[in-house]
Amino acid sequence: MGWRSSRFEHLGEVQNPGNLAKQTVYSMSYFSRVLEYQDCKFEDLVTLLCFYVNDGSVDETEFLQLVANCLPDDCRTTVTAIPVPYLTYDDLMVEIEGYAMVDDSVSLFADSFGLACYFYRNFRSD
Repeated sequence: MGWRSSRFEHLGEVQNPGNLAKQTVYSMSYFSRVLEYQDCKFEDLVTLLCFYVNDGSVDETEFLQLVANCLPDDCRTTVTAIPVPYLTYDDLMVEIEGYAMVDDSVSLFADSFGLACYFYRNFRSD
């Protein structure tokens, strides 16, 4: 399963604009819902790729700890932090991609746009 989270909610607006910590926690929470939709859990993750905006002011160790704090204690996935100068939308500070495997033969990949539409229709708060 692949997923990029933190991007949009409701009317296509970036959530928690410019706030890396809040976007990371929101992304991981949303990611949990996506995994659940695919009958997976964080323990099924093989790896997380975390693209985050860093102009030199972000301590990568603190960022990785923030991601780790969002994972269950028994989750043993790899986490790769990839600092970038910017992402595709203004004030978007993090995009997290994850890959999960439910057994040796099945790897899930979820189209991010399709899942975003599904979650918008089924889980919006308005």
